[in-house]
Amino acid sequence: MASPNAAQLIQTHLDQDAHRSGLVSSRAFRSVCVSRMQPLPGRWKWKPPAVLSAYAALVIAAEGQTVGTPDGPQARGLFLPSVSETAVGWSDPADLITVWLPPDALSELASSAAPEPSPIANSPLLTAVHSFASSLVTATQDSSGVARYAIERLLVEMAFGALLEQHASEHLEVAAAPLIERARTVMMARRDDASFTPAQLSQDLHVSMRQLQRAFARERTTPLHALRRMRVELAESLLRNPQYDTLGIDEIARHSGFTSALQMRRALSAEKLPSPGALRARGS
Repeated sequence: MASPNAAQLIQTHLDQDAHRSGLVSSRAFRSVCVSRMQPLPGRWKWKPPAVLSAYAALVIAAEGQTVGTPDGPQARGLFLPSVSETAVGWSDPADLITVWLPPDALSELASSAAPEPSPIANSPLLTAVHSFASSLVTATQDSSGVARYAIERLLVEMAFGALLEQHASEHLEVAAAPLIERARTVMMARRDDASFTPAQLSQDLHVSMRQLQRAFARERTTPLHALRRMRVELAESLLRNPQYDTLGIDEIARHSGFTSALQMRRALSAEKLPSPGALRARGS
């Protein structure tokens, strides 16, 4: 996917030009774009375009400011799914950071993220996303291809984490999702972390390893195998995608949650998949 342009995204989703939207600065990192806007009092009309390249957006207000929809609570953050249509308002004055996320970036959240615009309460994680994104739009030094890839992944994972954190807290107030679903959601969010293990998963979910193992045994698998399979799927997608040809096999392994290229090769083989080199040669 070509690098997005903030002005085009604003025109497409908000039906405004850069000046009217209050666009101050923006930078693109492969498929993800970050923009800073200081809009005048009023509202935006968020709408899904009639094209497949619809973006979602995570809008975060500066400390002490809020953003939200007319029918929902005002909060520091607001998630705007690509399929929804709503008005967006903000406190005055407003200094907003928007992380624009491509259609496939949050596909793993399909069963977790709300399909409607969702307020995101202030938290250390949301503050971290705001600080990181703010530093990116003010930076003047160009990034290398590998750095742009790493920044893209970080932005997606941080946005994923902020949404997951909000969803989990809201969901637990209503009813606990089945353990297997919660486990898979956390595993998907952390699969690219090589230090993440089933033991850490049980701690994150506040359950014993035996409870976790029983939940996966009902699906005739284990937490370790399920986690390895998710990492294999990530590695396979990166290896087949020509956009990541600049990354070496060792880098692909590291970004997929493996400790080494050898461990990745063994995991691919265990899933009856070709070698990393063969997958890369075949492409998509």
